[in-house]
Amino acid sequence: MAVSDDGFVSRDFAKFNHRNDTIVYMPAGHVYDMAQHIQDTINTMASFPDLRPHNHPYKVTFGEGNWAVAFEDATGTNTGPIKGVDGGWVPPTGRGVNFEFATFANWEGGLLTQEYIWADSVKQSRQLGFIPDPVPNTPTIGLTLNNYSIPLTTNPGQDHVAENKAAHRDSDSAFNAGKIDAGSLHYSPDIKVYGVGANDEILGLEAYLNVIHQYRTSFSNLTIQNDPYIQAIGSGDWTATVTKLSGTLTGTLQVPGYLADAAIPATGKSFDVLHYTIARWQKGNTTHIKIMADPFTILSQIGG
Repeated sequence: MAVSDDGFVSRDFAKFNHRNDTIVYMPAGHVYDMAQHIQDTINTMASFPDLRPHNHPYKVTFGEGNWAVAFEDATGTNTGPIKGVDGGWVPPTGRGVNFEFATFANWEGGLLTQEYIWADSVKQSRQLGFIPDPVPNTPTIGLTLNNYSIPLTTNPGQDHVAENKAAHRDSDSAFNAGKIDAGSLHYSPDIKVYGVGANDEILGLEAYLNVIHQYRTSFSNLTIQNDPYIQAIGSGDWTATVTKLSGTLTGTLQVPGYLADAAIPATGKSFDVLHYTIARWQKGNTTHIKIMADPFTILSQIGG
């Protein structure tokens, strides 16, 4: 994975380590074959000639079997034409970006065969001035493995991967059933939740439970696909999931002012998007979790 990202930094496609038939799942619901992925990458490099992932070290990286997850910051300056939020090309903004980025990848024989990519598109758009309430291009204070990296588990002689993956699935089943309490969701009293706060603030237990209740009031059938996941990855104290999130807007949806001028009334429309998580576990409970959603695509599908 690091070699592939080094290839991006050096603009050396020979080091991308993708198979010719690799399928890449991108934000906004785009699914690319290899030719399309390379062209999209070239377009991105043209918009941000100095764009680079910060992969030495990654914020988080681990794997299981043929699957690996890498979570990092990416930085760059928009000095070339760029696609705006409506998909049309606009002149360069001259502004810098600093956003979080994740890859969940399947490998065979040292080559990528499937790649699921998430990027914090909302933060990018705010930094570029495409949506209201601009924010500076400063790093996100987010989930990191560095404090827990040696070793990946606090109990090297014990293997809790299967238990942690089962607990992760059980947590999502509780979410789907509306059992929104710390015990049912396997949340530590001191849980730290990343990726949900409107301005990248880290949420604690009560704040996050309130957010879940609000969303379940807005979306009557809010569901995390967990039977099965697209992929669940575990190593040491860590799990990651690649899945789908869906729901139907049957109540009023409150969103930050940079996403909509006012609350969005019930439309009766549904959304179905890729959804990713990375979590750290201790004694059967989640202590840290990064939630990676796709707000722009959700809003476009529900008519917001």
